[in-house]
Amino acid sequence: MCPRPASFAVFYRRWVAVWKNVLQFKAHTDFAQCDTCHRLREQIRRSSHIDVKFQAVTELQSHHRLQWQCRNVFWTMKSANPWQSLQPVICLCTDGMEQSKWAIPRVPGTRKSKEFSSFKRPRCVVQGVWLFWFGLHFFVMDTTIAHDANCVTECVARALEHIAKTCADRGCPMPAELVVWADNTVKEAKNSTFMTYLAWLTASHNMKCAGWMSLIVGHTHDVLGFPSLLLCSYPPTLPLA
Repeated sequence: MCPRPASFAVFYRRWVAVWKNVLQFKAHTDFAQCDTCHRLREQIRRSSHIDVKFQAVTELQSHHRLQWQCRNVFWTMKSANPWQSLQPVICLCTDGMEQSKWAIPRVPGTRKSKEFSSFKRPRCVVQGVWLFWFGLHFFVMDTTIAHDANCVTECVARALEHIAKTCADRGCPMPAELVVWADNTVKEAKNSTFMTYLAWLTASHNMKCAGWMSLIVGHTHDVLGFPSLLLCSYPPTLPLA
């Protein structure tokens, strides 16, 4: 039997005590607004005709209902304990960190001198892969490595291999079904390269089935964004990698 996961309060207390000034949450206004939400809200605000306003409100409610249903599927899958399910599934979430935040050296605060801003600072590429209930993996790479479908596929493959070894060492069965959640962009996982990798997983009998899913465009800022991925109410059961 695998140990019981720590509660959210454990991670929150540690964040307040040590990481609060380092791992900071973005405000909701820092993210770009969904195009559909912006268009309908502007239509509601600017239109003087009651029928047009009512139609825009109805469309906005339907849009919000759809994105809530998508998130509900994601929340349900990531919170499902694979060892207490008749059909255990690996729920995997992957996303890349904004590269501008990983220029070396890291400078405390948000403002820097004019002389320092003229320097050419090396950057890093950071890709996170979180297999819920199993492990959290971070891959730090040079900017010379293209952050494309091949990079994402390599990170996901390495994470799955590490989790398979960890489960074998601990005597925990590894689920044979995989669902990958990623951004709705062709640059990373929404492409033929990554889909071919998922097909290979099933063809090689490493997985019974594998699939890719994404939240709707404009509403992907959930645990898919770092560093908010570090703080979730469903931490992994096995030690972080």
